[in-house]
Amino acid sequence: MRVFVAYLMLATVAVAAPKKPVVALSGDKAMAKTVSKGLSGRYTLKPVKVPATRAIGPERVVEVTKPLKAIALINVIKKGKNVSLVVFNAADGSTIDSVEVVGAGRKAPRTLPKPTLAALTFALGNAQVWTPPAAESRPAEPPAEVASKEPERPAEKPVEKAKEPEPKQEPKSVARTETKPEPTVESAPEPEPEAEPESQPSPSPHYAFRASVGGGIFNRNLSWINAQSTALGNSPHPASGVLSIDLSTYPGAAFTSNALAHIGAFVSADIGANMRSRYGDTESLFLHEGMRARTGLLGRLPLADTFSLFAHAGWQWHKLSTTRTTTDGLIGRPAVPDVAFDGPRFGLGLRWQIVGPLELEVTGGFQVLTRLGEFHDAGFWPDARGLSADAGGALSVEVVPNLRLRAGFEWQRYFLSLNPGADAQYVVSNAGDQYLWATGGLQWSM
Repeated sequence: MRVFVAYLMLATVAVAAPKKPVVALSGDKAMAKTVSKGLSGRYTLKPVKVPATRAIGPERVVEVTKPLKAIALINVIKKGKNVSLVVFNAADGSTIDSVEVVGAGRKAPRTLPKPTLAALTFALGNAQVWTPPAAESRPAEPPAEVASKEPERPAEKPVEKAKEPEPKQEPKSVARTETKPEPTVESAPEPEPEAEPESQPSPSPHYAFRASVGGGIFNRNLSWINAQSTALGNSPHPASGVLSIDLSTYPGAAFTSNALAHIGAFVSADIGANMRSRYGDTESLFLHEGMRARTGLLGRLPLADTFSLFAHAGWQWHKLSTTRTTTDGLIGRPAVPDVAFDGPRFGLGLRWQIVGPLELEVTGGFQVLTRLGEFHDAGFWPDARGLSADAGGALSVEVVPNLRLRAGFEWQRYFLSLNPGADAQYVVSNAGDQYLWATGGLQWSM
């Protein structure tokens, strides 16, 4: 008996408890789940399907909210890195508010930020359920008005009517009143639902354009392998300054998220600055000029909004030269060939948004040399061949929307097979030319 009474009390409380208002929810599934979780304490969220656009149209809003008796529609619109939460009033289909969630386009947060939740709650507080137009509930005109519209009696028998009033005229009048159809107010026809516009292609969540500029240092170390000649000079190059520029673009990502969004191109350059080296233990200095440039096509394979693989194919130029004498004119340049390495280059890489604004990029490349500069000269090794390999990485963090701080490091080594002839002036079988680059700067991404 006590159990029955307890169940009866719980049922009474459940019936008496006020029902939560219904809110229709449409749009990006991941972000819609976060919105539903944040509002579920005060509202009942029910999914609907409308175009992902701010301009839905009042008729369409009423059409999807009316059957649910919802007070509002929230449309979750994903656009690039951000998400817009547009709140429509179910009473008339008008827009109440639009709340922007920065960064949610890349990855939906687990919970809504408190300011966003407060703005949504305030907007929903101004929403109302759709109600029929006032004309549909207006009462019909009373019978007295209908009777007053009865046509006048003939004027030729006024005396007879006055002297001999017919007792049945009153019932006749009533009968006419009863049989005459009452005027009805025609309700406005239900608006035909508009055809849903074709969904417009949305931009890719991955970047469409990225530009980096900065500076750093590089170091060079040229070594000879199996050298039988002592006339060749070693060229350990001290750290020198470098200016770095890097541009990459995927034009299709600005307006679509299909395969066109992942085909692009890039160009980069590292230009030496204040390059000089000291000769041995003397005060004499050699001056140098150096530059490395790359360009080519890019292809990207997104595996998630925060992770992607990419490949590139293009060309690389690398030049490094030394003055013929020291700045004081006392010492001539050792037997070290000037570098002019050209050739096709291919590479792979990955980009990973580790957490929040922190992003890691790792790359690797391979190059076949078609030109070696003075290494190919008659005085050195005309039959020389070579290739290169490189690997690097960069870590960047977003400080404000679209602007990142970036630090990078790269190792590159040229493997040279010199193939000296029988009459070669310098007898050495191989050489290794190694470079280390460390750079930092700003990166604009959109």
